[in-house]
Amino acid sequence: MKNKIIIPDEWLGEKIEGAMERVLSREKTDVRQEENVPSGIESSADYWVISGVNYRGKTCRVGLLKQLLDNGNTKTQDGWAAHYESARQNNQFYTPDYPLLYGIGKALYSQKDDAAHAREVEEARAFLKDSARAKWLMTLTRIVYQPTASDTIVHNYGTRDSYETQTDFVDRDEWITDTRTPDVYKALLQTNDSVQEINTVVQWLTGVPAYMYRLNNRPQSLDERVARFNANSDRANLNCNRNADNRNASLGITFPSRASSSMKTAMIWIPNTSGVLS
Repeated sequence: MKNKIIIPDEWLGEKIEGAMERVLSREKTDVRQEENVPSGIESSADYWVISGVNYRGKTCRVGLLKQLLDNGNTKTQDGWAAHYESARQNNQFYTPDYPLLYGIGKALYSQKDDAAHAREVEEARAFLKDSARAKWLMTLTRIVYQPTASDTIVHNYGTRDSYETQTDFVDRDEWITDTRTPDVYKALLQTNDSVQEINTVVQWLTGVPAYMYRLNNRPQSLDERVARFNANSDRANLNCNRNADNRNASLGITFPSRASSSMKTAMIWIPNTSGVLS
């Protein structure tokens, strides 16, 4: 008589059917966030930890490296995405997407009048301004322009944490406060802020108003472009029209351990060129 193998419907209180999909879904959306984190900023010799950063519907603490990632060396967006994957596993700094970059800027802006953190906020603001003026900064946001349908904005492109939104992104280049399509900026930055509020944050951060570059006409076939950030003497560029083989420098960010109550116990810095936390 043949043995019959009975497979249970549940194991340890969880349904077996669909278990792998649920695990992968949880892993994909893990960005190490915390609920109800108060605003604040702490500084060490090599990085800041900025609290109160709004990102993907939650409030979190973000570590910002005080130098460009990999000593300012350049990579394609695909290269920075590959770095992200290894960095996430090894507690290293990695490249932010556009919503996280904006979230960091807004968190600093919200603390600009806090006397207790004035020096640290100004140091972080000056670093971001100087970096954006010195280099084009790559993000892990990519625009997939479509010939007919709505375009796709991919955040955390090429990583386990990627997520997408659809919008009609094709339009004229513009000062963002002159836009006819404010929802484009809400999708790009994943915020409910008005374009006036966005411009206020960007102008405080860089000293100049925000300007959008993008494809102005529908492509004949699918066309993927990387999203970068830069500032010069008259504008801060939300640049969403560069080819995917473009190489740029990157900021370095990470999410500190949620179990730690202070930066000293959250992260110990080991100086090297890769931006590693241990």
